[in-house]
Amino acid sequence: MSRWKIVGPWTLTLVFSLYLAIFAGCNDNPVDGDTVSPELETLEILCHDLSPLPDSLARLTVLVEGVSPGNTWPTYTWEADGGSFPYGNTGISVEWKAPSETGIYEVSVRGTLDGVADTISKYVMVRNFEEINTGKNFSCSPVLVSNILYFFGGSDGLSPRSTVFKGFHCYRYGSPGVSSLISETGETVGGGYGLRINPIGRSVSGSFHGEYFPSLLQQRLDVWIFPLLFGTDYNITNDDGGVNLRRNQHVNPGQNQAGDNVVWEARIVGTRPDGTEDLSKIGFWDKPTNQKVYVTQSHDSFTVLINGIPVVTHRYYNNIKPTIVPAGDAMVYFVDTTGVFEPCKMNIGDFPVISSRVAMGGIFNQARIKIDRTTVFIWNKTFELLGFVSLGGKLCFVDYRNNSVTVASGIEGIQEFAWSPDDTECAVVNEEGIWIVSAAGVVSNSPVYVKERATDGIFGVNWSPNIEDPKIGFRMVRKGKTVEDSYSALVLCMLDSDTGEWMHVYASRSVNWTSSYEPNVDYLYMKVFFTSEEVMYVPFPTPPWSGDPLRRVECTIFRSFE
Repeated sequence: MSRWKIVGPWTLTLVFSLYLAIFAGCNDNPVDGDTVSPELETLEILCHDLSPLPDSLARLTVLVEGVSPGNTWPTYTWEADGGSFPYGNTGISVEWKAPSETGIYEVSVRGTLDGVADTISKYVMVRNFEEINTGKNFSCSPVLVSNILYFFGGSDGLSPRSTVFKGFHCYRYGSPGVSSLISETGETVGGGYGLRINPIGRSVSGSFHGEYFPSLLQQRLDVWIFPLLFGTDYNITNDDGGVNLRRNQHVNPGQNQAGDNVVWEARIVGTRPDGTEDLSKIGFWDKPTNQKVYVTQSHDSFTVLINGIPVVTHRYYNNIKPTIVPAGDAMVYFVDTTGVFEPCKMNIGDFPVISSRVAMGGIFNQARIKIDRTTVFIWNKTFELLGFVSLGGKLCFVDYRNNSVTVASGIEGIQEFAWSPDDTECAVVNEEGIWIVSAAGVVSNSPVYVKERATDGIFGVNWSPNIEDPKIGFRMVRKGKTVEDSYSALVLCMLDSDTGEWMHVYASRSVNWTSSYEPNVDYLYMKVFFTSEEVMYVPFPTPPWSGDPLRRVECTIFRSFE
C-alpha cells in the first residue's frame, strides 16, 4: 500500500514562494490490497501569485491526500472558464495564462486514483495591481478628493517607528516620484499628529509642532488647518505658552462636515513639573467669525476645616477626544471627573452654549466600559451613533441624543471596525476573522471571513461605497517562518446575491512583509480606500529591503483596479 500526501506552504520552496512537498512510502505492515479501498481527497488549490495580472502566467497547484492499494499515483486534469494552459492542463502543478480581461474566474482540477475521482474548484481574481511611487519612504492614509490622490507621509523622511519621529505631513500626489507638500508653512517644524481630512474634503487638520527642541520634555503643539484645494493656512491655537522645559499642547482636533468648526483638546502646562497641575480643556474655533473659546473646566477647588484651620483642596481632571456630531449642532467629549472617562455633550448652534453641557449619567461606568486617549471613535452618520472599541476589546455605540450606550454581545477581542456605506452595520475584526454587527449591536451567526491560519493578521478593513453590491476589503498578513516566507496581500470579500453567502478572493499579488515592520499607528491610517468605481488604494508596510538591497521604502501605497 502506498500512502501519499501533498502539504502546502511551509515545506519546500519552489518559484515565487510556492511551497510543495510530496511524501511517498509504504506501511511497515503490508495490507492485502483487496481489503483497502482507494481514497482521494483534494484539499486546496493554490494560485501563485494570488491575483495574477491580465495575460500573465500563474502557477496552479493542488494540495491532495489519499491512499492507493495498488501503489499508483493519481492523475490530474485542470479546467478554467477563462484563459488557457499553454503547457498542457495535466499535472499536480500547471501554468495557467490568465485572461486578458480582469474579473473573477473559476479554475478546477479533477484528480483520479485507482478509479476514484475528486474535483475541487477555486475562484481567482485577475486584476491590475501596481505600486504608486509617492516619492516618500513612508506613505499611508490614501484618499481621493476631486480625483486627486492625497496621503499622509512621514515628515523628514522618517517613519513612525523612528525614535525621533516628528509626525506626519499631508501630500498631494502628482506623478511618479513627485508629491507636493500641503501641510507646511514657515511656522511648522517637523510634522503633525492626529491628521484628518474633513468628510467633504475641504481641508486637513492636525496637531503640528510649532517648535522642536530635543531638550524639551513636552514639545509645543498647535492645531492647524490646511486647505486641500484653495484657501488660507491657519494656526488656530498659536500658543507659545509653557514653563521651564514644558510647552502647551493642543491635540486631537476634530472638524465638522465643512471644516467651518474645529474642536480640540488643550493641555495647558501648570507650574508643577510633574504635570499634576496641568489643565486639560476642550477648545472650539468658529471659522466664519474667527472666534476661539475654551468650553470646559478642568480644575475644582473647595475649602475644608482641618483642626479649625481652612485648607483649600484642589482637584484636576481631564477632558479628552472631542468630536463634532454629524449634524454639526453639538459636540461630544469625555471627562474623568468620576475616575472613569464618561461622555458629555454640549450644544454648538451658532456658538457653543456652555450652560448646555450635559453629562450622560455615568453610562460607561454602568456598562463597565473604559476608554483612554488612544481610543478611536468613528461616527455612524445616518443614525448618529459614535462607535468605538473599548479598552477591553468590546464594540460599543454611544447614542448621544438618548444618553445611552450599546455594547455588542457575543463577540470579544475586537481590533478594529468600519461602518457600512448605508450605516446599518459594520465589519468587525477579531482574532477569528471578520464579523458583521448591526447598528443595534446584533452579531452575525458566523464570520464573513475566517482566517486561513490562526497567525494571519487582518488590517485596514473597509467597505466599498456600492450599497447594492457590498464588498469588504482588507490587508491580510501571512506570517511565515522567515522574512522570505512572509507577505501581505489585499483581500476582497463579496456577498453572493444568489446564495446569500460571503466569498473571498485575493485582489492583489503578494508584497514582502515582516512582523517587525507593522507600524504602531492609528488603524485609520492603514485603511483600504475604495473609489466610487471600486478602485482600491491600500498602504502596504514593507521591509526596507523588500527583496532589493537598495530599496528603503518602509510603507507605500498600492492600487488595485480593473
